[in-house]
Amino acid sequence: HLKHFLQANPPGDGPNWASGQEVALRIPALLFALQVFQSSPAWVNEDRRFLISSILTHARRILPTFIYARAQNNNHLISEALGLYLVGVLLPEWPESERWRNFGWRWLNWAFQHQITLSGCYVQNSHNYHRLMLHLALLFARAAVQEGRRLPPWTQERLSAAVSWLWERMDPWSGEVPNYGHNDGSN
Repeated sequence: HLKHFLQANPPGDGPNWASGQEVALRIPALLFALQVFQSSPAWVNEDRRFLISSILTHARRILPTFIYARAQNNNHLISEALGLYLVGVLLPEWPESERWRNFGWRWLNWAFQHQITLSGCYVQNSHNYHRLMLHLALLFARAAVQEGRRLPPWTQERLSAAVSWLWERMDPWSGEVPNYGHNDGSN
């Protein structure tokens, strides 16, 4: 199914390549697939090369329009910076990897420190986007551990405040929060 999707949606062609954020959000799934498929006896070097090439193509798509993500200053910025950071950390052998890793690290920390208030409220007035931001933060924190880095104290403080903010609004029995703000399914 993965190969079919990637072949049916060639790079830069069609709606699945129009948004840098959508491209970036596929990167964690592709990297996960790379890790899972490598242990399969059906996995061959050609499959690995195909998947790595696709991941690199996804990462290369992000930078040319990253200015849009910066202008939005919301989950687009976090998603796209995360995509670059993950590829930089998990595929360190590529020439662009160091640049992507450093670029993603810089913008992720900037975004978490500027998009979350001291009280933990997220810049997008939506519980749905608040959860999306926290999910992306978990991926960021895990990749930082894998890289051997610790999140800066200011980033940790803001993320901790964001978790507390959402916790205060969550029903302890169901885990649900009120349907507040945009709810477009991005979570």
